[in-house]
Amino acid sequence: MSDLKGKTLLNRYHVRQMIGRGGMAEVYEVWDQQRSASLAMKVLNEDLAIDRVFMRRFKREAQTLAKLQHPHIVRFYGLHAEGPLTFMLLDFIDGRNLKRVIYDAGGPLPADQIRTIVFPVLGALSFAHDQGMVHCDVKPGNIMITNQDNVLLADFGIARMSDAATVTLVGAGTPAYMAPEQIKGHDPLPQTDIYALGIVLYEMVTGGERPFTGESAATTGSTREKLVWEQLNLPPPSPRQFNTSLSPELEAVILRCLEKDPAMRYANALELRNALEHALGQSQPGPVDTPLPLPGEPLPPAHPDPSPPGLVKPKLSQPVMFVALGLIAVFVALIAFGGQPTAPGTSVPPASATPQAASARAVLPSATPRPVTKTMAAPAPASEKTAAPVSLSKNGKIAFVSERDGNFEIYVMDHDGSNQTRLTTNSYSDSHPSWSPDGRHIVYYSRKNGNFDIFVMDADGGNKRQLTTDTANDKYPSWSPDGKLIAFQSERSGNSDIYLISPTGKNLTRITVNSGTDEFPEWSPSSNQIVFQSTMHGNEELYIYDLNTASTTRVTQNSAYDGAPSWSPDSRKIAFHSNRSGNWEIYIMDVNGKNVTRLTDYPYDDWSPAWSPDGKQIVFYSYQGGNLEIVTINSNGTSMTQLTDNNAIDSFPDWGP
Repeated sequence: MSDLKGKTLLNRYHVRQMIGRGGMAEVYEVWDQQRSASLAMKVLNEDLAIDRVFMRRFKREAQTLAKLQHPHIVRFYGLHAEGPLTFMLLDFIDGRNLKRVIYDAGGPLPADQIRTIVFPVLGALSFAHDQGMVHCDVKPGNIMITNQDNVLLADFGIARMSDAATVTLVGAGTPAYMAPEQIKGHDPLPQTDIYALGIVLYEMVTGGERPFTGESAATTGSTREKLVWEQLNLPPPSPRQFNTSLSPELEAVILRCLEKDPAMRYANALELRNALEHALGQSQPGPVDTPLPLPGEPLPPAHPDPSPPGLVKPKLSQPVMFVALGLIAVFVALIAFGGQPTAPGTSVPPASATPQAASARAVLPSATPRPVTKTMAAPAPASEKTAAPVSLSKNGKIAFVSERDGNFEIYVMDHDGSNQTRLTTNSYSDSHPSWSPDGRHIVYYSRKNGNFDIFVMDADGGNKRQLTTDTANDKYPSWSPDGKLIAFQSERSGNSDIYLISPTGKNLTRITVNSGTDEFPEWSPSSNQIVFQSTMHGNEELYIYDLNTASTTRVTQNSAYDGAPSWSPDSRKIAFHSNRSGNWEIYIMDVNGKNVTRLTDYPYDDWSPAWSPDGKQIVFYSYQGGNLEIVTINSNGTSMTQLTDNNAIDSFPDWGP
């Protein structure tokens, strides 16, 4: 492949320099002339680009990867092609990886540094595992620390999708970090990533030593073959033989991560995080060149402040981590330049049996200065069995998802952000709430039984009941405005399709049948049409299914990702999110796909819009508050207001009646 320096691809991406080359691709820094920002461009090697099996799997996986929007996962912008070139676009990370950090430290990392690096990684893994994604290649080279001390997980999903591609990719994953079940070719589990992170922890506490090197193998062959033999047959040596000051508690945590049997490891990232919190204790940072913020302390912004001169900025009530990041990356060579050797992160607060109720309401940066307002609510207790009563106001309640208590749970709040109340309290993830038309119930999906199923509860969090029980995943429910049906996405057919079910769990009906991934169904106000996102024609676009004619109409058609649609109460408009401008923004269009209008226009990302009952406002979640927060905006694009303010992920809002 000839050097692309100086060329401009798609009349938009100007290639500045090559910054790395690997077995899969060449990596370049490019200048996005539309966004005025540097990106990383990874150009796939020709043998992969022309491999139809690999490309088909990669395109399908890319649709999922693009949805893994998390502050500690490197953002993936999409897969593009021009002529013979096929390339991915990702955030350009100016910093270094954990492998370099360990090398530069020259010895074991202190407890505070381990905490501030590993906890964000655990948050990223927990989020991905809840979406059904396993990383499969967690290692120091894929843990990035930016020059602003933000911790990011890269290379998401590549190992998992590459195992059936070309011979170059056989044995996907890195042998020194591969769990026994991964080596044997079994389906990866969340515990597969726990095992790999255990080896990363082993290196952090020993100054770069690994438990398996191939030097003790009772077999001959290549280094890879020796490593594989050790992973399958030998117990890990005690890390204390390399670091005699290592506490027995931390050693025990690491060795449990490295159990051969996945069932003997920590069940999930949250369980490992809690064990690490106990083992690491509350030690304070040692002397460093630059003061290190501990989890929860404010960090410098990852991007220049885009606000115009004179704008009154909101004063947020809690410290937040300002990161505009997201996903995948196979560009390890990209991050070996510059940076600091330490990486503060953000810890997840431990789960609490009592919901916390507090809110911060602040007008966010916009094209013109606006006054800042802010209110704080008094605590509103709730529990799993009996939650605080929810009184419906004329402006409606907003249901949303938050991990502020250490797990993804369903919350509700008033339309102005006050009276934030947790409705679910458990050790598994609950997500994507949707109101019944009378405001008395909420449908959502939950991982209560290991896979995702559809559940319904009363608006006060009581009387929870399960609607679906299939062994496949059922997600993204939406209640019809006439109250008769719930639409949802299911994988029970072996593909991702849209189904209907009654609120009592009866009359299950499949309504879409195609080879694509159909998701995020949303009803028309008349309850006779459903708009949804699908990859049935290769790219993620919006479609409308008509229940009267059983026909499907394509609404959008472009090279970007369009998704998470929401129908306006007057039936005339559809709001959706799209990355057609480079960032994820909120758009509005006519129901026929015409008159597309960009509602938000900021350097940061916005997702998952939902209309207010009167159609005058739209609620969505956004990075604009410095973290993923719930935000409202007038449907004409004015007066953006932040409703939540905490150092956690708030997402998937739905505005009730």
